[in-house]
Formats: sequence, structure tokens, C-alpha cells
Amino acid sequence: MSKSLPNAVLLMLAVPALACSGGSEGGTSDPPPVEEPEKAFLISLDSDRLPVLQGAANRMGIRIERRAGFHGAVEISAENLPPGAKLAPLTIAADETEAELTLSAPASAPHSLPTLAHIVGKAGDVSAERDLTVTVYGKPGALDTSFAGGKVILPVGNSDDYAYAITTQKDGKLLIAGRSAERLGDVALIRLTQDGALDATFGSGGRVTMDLAGAADCARAVAVDAKGRIVIAGTSERDGRQDFLVARYMPSGELDESFGDQGHATVGFGSEDSTAYAMVLQADGKLVVVGDANVDVKKGLDFALARFTSDGQLDPNFGDAGKITQSVAAGNGRDSAYAVALQDVAGEQRLVLAGGEGDFSLARFTAAGALDTSFGAQGSLKGLLGSSIGAAKAVQVDADGNIVVAGHHTNDFALLRLDPNGALDASFGNQGALVTPINPKNWDGAEALAIDPDGSIVAAGWAYDVGSSANTALVRYMPNGELDTAFGEGGVALTQVAAATKSDQGSALLLQTDQRVPTTRILVAGYASTSAYDFAVTRFWR
Repeated sequence: MSKSLPNAVLLMLAVPALACSGGSEGGTSDPPPVEEPEKAFLISLDSDRLPVLQGAANRMGIRIERRAGFHGAVEISAENLPPGAKLAPLTIAADETEAELTLSAPASAPHSLPTLAHIVGKAGDVSAERDLTVTVYGKPGALDTSFAGGKVILPVGNSDDYAYAITTQKDGKLLIAGRSAERLGDVALIRLTQDGALDATFGSGGRVTMDLAGAADCARAVAVDAKGRIVIAGTSERDGRQDFLVARYMPSGELDESFGDQGHATVGFGSEDSTAYAMVLQADGKLVVVGDANVDVKKGLDFALARFTSDGQLDPNFGDAGKITQSVAAGNGRDSAYAVALQDVAGEQRLVLAGGEGDFSLARFTAAGALDTSFGAQGSLKGLLGSSIGAAKAVQVDADGNIVVAGHHTNDFALLRLDPNGALDASFGNQGALVTPINPKNWDGAEALAIDPDGSIVAAGWAYDVGSSANTALVRYMPNGELDTAFGEGGVALTQVAAATKSDQGSALLLQTDQRVPTTRILVAGYASTSAYDFAVTRFWR
């Protein structure tokens, strides 16, 4: 029969167990962390980003915070700069705390994407560093070769492809929409990264083509809603008639079957053709699509509008059960609405349509779809340039509520600026209008425009440069309508996107903000001729 151990022995056995736990009084514990010695100095910069213009230099302040009685000189160097960029020799003298850092790049330096460089300070065996994002950039209007060489030309299908619209997602990715001549014609979408590479996570290798209505489809406008879904608007042709078309895609490129009828919706304005050219996405998620319709042969083509709810149904609270047609020109003159913009008037939303054929025409509608008689001449304007050849192709509202319109007049770039109520703004151009012949001996026209936060205006389109081949044209104007001579050549950047003797055209325009640089660059989407026509996207320095 065994005997119990004495209490003293039990206590002796327990003590080692307590010591291994490391958590009771009398046990061992982890050694205290070893503190790093205080640095002799620290570096700080005025900014963490520094763009450098080709053939020029840029500067920023650099400071030394001296510690632990350090008084010595600090030699400054740079690591991982973009090709061609160079730091001017710099030593911060003993006891000095501030200096100016200078980075330069020769005119031959290639454009760079934002590059994380390191500014290093050394004093003997002691050093400190600070990160600095450096970008080598080009002059305003220069093709930005950091964007996949400056231009991206992409086939979508096996035949002609035409891009008509561009927008950006919150993550900076780019969506380009148009038409592919697959089958009878399909809606075509591609998605690019911020810097021009095809986004393989979208659709099939970055591309989406889709037969939505069973015949010829075309996207003329694209937008991204508050939930990141992609909305397109355009035209569908079936049974010999064209109708308005809207569709919605998930961020992955799959059709959103909760929208409309299994992902899309079509609407006609009668037995004749209806063609959609533009769209605006309201803050409440509703879509307003504009174009033209022939509902009365005696009046010809009229402005046509349709508003869809956020789930793809015609909005019964807009116009006549969701649709409106409106004549502007006299008789059977053609009224095609090629563009639409939202305008705030005394806290209420208005829809401004621009188009015409032969001359610029505009009309403004209330949020409910009624013609706004406080605008222009009882709601509309016509004959603004006094021409028989011309049309307005783009419209934007600036920060002051002024309406800027771009298009062509007798086959030259043309712009108008109207005050918020539709009167020509006499402080702009020649009493509110200006005409810019890109090639005085040939044809050209503006297809798109954007307004910079500083009030300057950029217009994109096409110009016949040599012979009968068109090139992409980009023009920048000062806020008063004068050409910005610091941009391109005297305000004009004419770029051969396609190969020589082949045509290309800018159809849509986007100002791309890039906080990495920081800067805003200009993106132009359109099409360029190769063996067939392909989507084309070019990026320019602003």
C-alpha cells in the first residue's frame, strides 16, 4: 500500500512548473526589448511627390532634424529615380537644417509612370532616407508615352470596331464603349487599367461583346453608377427599325439580369427609327437617354428623350410615360440631340440638350420633362451660328452654371458659351462664339469637350491633315475662349494615331486625375484604321 508524499515534497515539485509558465511571481520572463539607438538625424521633404518636366528641373525644400548632439554635414543622394532623372549634387552643411533639392531630366528622357524613389542622407556611417514619388512628364498637349506608349489600339472583334464613349471607375480603371461589327453589330466594351493595359479581370481578357436585342446593337454612352455597375446607352436595330437601347453590366462585365428585361431594355417612339446618341446618369440612379426620333414625317427628326428608372423601366413620372419628343428647327429641319448635360437652376435640376443639323440647336427641360420656357426663346435655341453646315456634338455646364457647347461650323471646330439662362456670353470668344479652323484648307470638327477646374476648355475631334486621312485633334482654350498657346502647337495638338495615310478620330474625352503625380491628364477615345477600324485610346499631358 502506497504512502502519500509529504507536503514539503509536493511544494518542491510544484515550483519548477511555476517557473516554466513565465507568468507567476518568482518565475523567469522574456528579456525587455532592446531599444534602437536614437538616429543622429532625420530627413523631411516639402512633399512626397515631385513631377519633373522633360528638359527642365523642379525643386522642393529638404530639412534635417538634428538629434543626439549631431552637428555634421549630410550628403544627399537619390536612389531608384526614373530613367533620365537626375539629382543635382547637394550637401547640407554642418549645423545647417534646410536646403533645396533639385531634380532635372533632359529633353530626351522618357516619360515615366510615378516611380517610388528614395532620398538618402549620409554622414559617415550614419544615414536616413525619405520616399519620394518622381514622374518625368511632357509638355502640355504632348502624347503621354507612359500610357502604353501613348496610344492603345485594340481590336474588339474580327471586323470594324468603333469607340464612342469613355468613363472611369472609382479605382481609376477606364471603360470604353462602342460597337463591334461582330455578327450584325454588337455592343462592345473594354476595360483598361489606369495606365492603359487591358484588364484581364473584365469580361473575356478585358473585352465584352454582346448581342443584346437580336440584331444590330451599338453603345454611344457609358457611365458607372453608385454601386459600381456599368450602364450603357445606344441603339438597337431589329425588324428594320432602330430603337433606344439601355443595358447594365456588373463590374465583372456580366450582364445584370435584374435590370430591364434580363439586363437590357429598348424603347421606340413610333413606327419609324429612333436613334440614341448620349446619356446622363442622375444622382438618384435614373438614366436620361437622348437622340432623335421621327414621329411626324411633316416635322422630320425631332429631339427625343427617354428616362429610365434605376431598374431599367421607363419612368412614368417623366414626360409622356417616360418619353418626350420636341421640335426645334422650323418645318422638317433635322433636330438630333447629340449631347446632354445636367444643370442646377435655383436648386432644381434641368436637362440641357444640344445638337441640331445645319447649325447648333439647344433645348432645356425640367426634371419632370416639360420644356423649360425660362431658357432661350421659350425653352429652345436655334440658328446660333447662322450656318447651314454644322452641328453641336457636346455640351457641358461649368462651375458658374454657364453652358459650353462644341461641334463644327462649316467643317471647323466651333464653340459657344451661354449664360445659365441661354443668352450668349459676350465675354467669351467673339460675343459668345468662336470658330477654330484646325486645317484652314480642309475639314475638321469637335466631337467632345471637357471643362477643367480652372475654367479652361478642352475639345477633341478630328481634322483632315494630309489628303483624305483624318487625325485626332485636341484643342485647349483659355476661360475667355482664346487659344491656350502653351498647349501643343499654338493651342492645338494634332496627333496621328493610326499609321500614315490611314484615318483616326477622337470621339470622347475624359480628364483623368492622378494623385500619384499629381496631375490631370487628357484621355481621348475613338477609333483608328489598321487592317480594319479598331478602338483607340490616347493620353496627353495637360
